[in-house]
Amino acid sequence: MNCVFAFLLFTSTGFLLSPVVDGGAALAVACPVVCTAFVTGGVTAANAAGIAAGVANPILGILIAALEGAAGAAGVGMTVAGCTTVCTTALSIASCFDEETISTVLENGKLQDVPFRAIGVNSVVKSLNEDDVTIPSFTKIKRMQIIEGHFDFVQLDFEDKVTSLNVTTPHIMIVYSKDKGFIAKAAKDVKVGDQMLCSKTGTVIRVSKISSFYKTRKINVETESGTLVANGLYVSGGEVRGNWVVEKEDTDPFHLGLK
Repeated sequence: MNCVFAFLLFTSTGFLLSPVVDGGAALAVACPVVCTAFVTGGVTAANAAGIAAGVANPILGILIAALEGAAGAAGVGMTVAGCTTVCTTALSIASCFDEETISTVLENGKLQDVPFRAIGVNSVVKSLNEDDVTIPSFTKIKRMQIIEGHFDFVQLDFEDKVTSLNVTTPHIMIVYSKDKGFIAKAAKDVKVGDQMLCSKTGTVIRVSKISSFYKTRKINVETESGTLVANGLYVSGGEVRGNWVVEKEDTDPFHLGLK
């Protein structure tokens, strides 16, 4: 599960993340902005407010689909508080893993590779240090939920022929761009050649193959920091950080895997 072959991106002072601001609303304010409009004007108003505030897709599409499912296109009877609960929950459970995915857990002072199905809430796991990826950082699991249904997954295979990761299609991946730094991109929009960050080396590795399949179970994992390690890669865990550029324009909930 390790990133064996990678492209070195170190500078003379280490691999430092250069935060790239979206230029619009930070994801932390996405729900209040969209919900305020939704309770007064329904889906149309919420979508327009999200676009005007710079809430990038696929996040906006996920929010709109969840709100319409909870209260209909007109938002009848929905309060701002109730809307915000639906909104924040949608952001967390939309992005999920195969329950056999391996994370790196800190226990009794030692790092261990453990599948998500065997990890509990409050477990301490390795996460992304956004100031310097060469320095270990850790966070706590704050939510774990196994969900049953019919879920579209993508399998991302990497050029080392060892690293592979299965995630739901709307899961937000941390992709490295030479021009933009780290980009938040839905798994369904990842392309062969995209680069992701290895947790053990602090270097990036390219996606070599992408395939699609479905499963009847998935596991939602949410951390306090919003990131964690999955099969040796740094990935999002419950939220998209406000200093990542968010790419892609598709808002169709069926394309986003919300069906």
